[in-house]
Amino acid sequence: MWRGEEGNEAEEVPALAEEENGPDEVDRDNAEQMGPSERIPLQGPPFRMDDPARMQLTNQERQWALSIKAAIEADNQIDPISDFMCVHLAIFFQGGIEAAVERALRLQTFRQEYDILDTLTDSRRALPKHIKLFPKHYLAYNFNKEDGNYYLVADVTQFSMDKMTRTEMFTAFNAGEYYLFHAMSADFELIRKGAILLAECEGYSWTQHMDVRMIQKVWLELAWTYPLQYQKAKHYNTGVMFNVFLSLVKKILPAQIGSKLETGFRCEHRLDTIYLVPTVEAANQRWLHNLDLVLQRRYELEKSFSLSDKATVNS
Repeated sequence: MWRGEEGNEAEEVPALAEEENGPDEVDRDNAEQMGPSERIPLQGPPFRMDDPARMQLTNQERQWALSIKAAIEADNQIDPISDFMCVHLAIFFQGGIEAAVERALRLQTFRQEYDILDTLTDSRRALPKHIKLFPKHYLAYNFNKEDGNYYLVADVTQFSMDKMTRTEMFTAFNAGEYYLFHAMSADFELIRKGAILLAECEGYSWTQHMDVRMIQKVWLELAWTYPLQYQKAKHYNTGVMFNVFLSLVKKILPAQIGSKLETGFRCEHRLDTIYLVPTVEAANQRWLHNLDLVLQRRYELEKSFSLSDKATVNS
């Protein structure tokens, strides 16, 4: 049974898409014992979201994107960006041209600093290095058919800020996170809905993970750069230490992110026992495979989408 902060049943976490006769099976017995109204999302590969409606724009969004595109083209500091990315910025900033142009420049600087080529091929270089930093940190990334969004599942106790003090590891982390955020913004519907995080927190250690200055550096580098919308972040099995830590972190995060961080959820089983199966190595490969499928879609859409195609605009 998992419950919210006040001890009442929390909202249902829908089951995720599952592959028939898939090569990697999860420990479904643990999940099934929880009952249909208490299900943790089950492991499964992403559903390829080929519905054209996911790439539809409102006329307002198209006009915003066209204005942003014109402003970026007029700025000789910024390399050309795709029409897809113009829409991404338009949705995120709701038409704020100056903010969108500034963010496009910041993204360009970020890619240059961390040797990010922004290609599918380069993601296949960066993401394996990323997952090797913390092989038990990211547990799953899957599509939920019920609400048409992806869930990123992670174990915060397996992330240590100590590694972030080394330049090569900080570079590998930021490059990998860039592509992860790209996957979490794979089409316009995902960009609108925002990212969803489920986080395991049981066993959080203050001495191992508490470094507010480094957390601030990570977030200033990444969260203030990549235009990722957040829908919610649910933290499971939190203790006093983690709750205190999160209250401190909220003070240094952008308000629109900090307000989405929820604590107090309970689960009968640690999330890693559901997702890191049958082995950590197999789970890591599944995570990389799922991200690769989503990134393939993102780059295919980025290549084919054009603001000049008015068929993409809702009538």
